[in-house]
Amino acid sequence: YDDTTSPARVVEHYRDMRTFQTVEFYKQMEEKYSFENGKFRRMMTIEEALEELENYVDASDPDLDLPNLLHLLQTAEGIRKAGHPDWLQLTGLLHDM
Repeated sequence: YDDTTSPARVVEHYRDMRTFQTVEFYKQMEEKYSFENGKFRRMMTIEEALEELENYVDASDPDLDLPNLLHLLQTAEGIRKAGHPDWLQLTGLLHDM
């Protein structure tokens, strides 16, 4: 990571993470994204989640300006080509969901 050559969105993302990542912030996010007592933000199938990732670029990934769906597919395919087992390929496909 180099803030002189990284895109502004990446620099801002990491600056904000380091500035605002406190215990209080963690507790707020834990509550916001908790699945306890049947809470969820949006119920969707795996296929729907993959479709959502077609248009999402992860600001925290400084070396990738691809939509997350392509990143997931590339990861899973790289694992497959390397001869790793099916379960690891699936993990590569789902790792950023």
